[in-house]
Amino acid sequence: MGPEGAKAIADALRVNGSLTRISLTANKLEEEGTKAICQALEQNKTLKELDISGEPEPFGSMSNIGGSTGAKHVAKMLCLPGSLTHLK
Repeated sequence: MGPEGAKAIADALRVNGSLTRISLTANKLEEEGTKAICQALEQNKTLKELDISGEPEPFGSMSNIGGSTGAKHVAKMLCLPGSLTHLK
């Protein structure tokens, strides 16, 4: 999917009224896509479960979200009140 696909998903998440779980596993979101998803989830109050895990070793679990910069976007999102209860 990559960052551009993640932006499209983020646009849908902003107006989502019923989706409660989404898996974006190993989609190469990179930092840009991760940022878009996280910003959308700052507004989304229905999503409960999000899987943004990466590819299995040797690539590393952070390869999907753009490394430490992507992890900072995730951390910021998690600090805000919302309805997300499960993150992988």
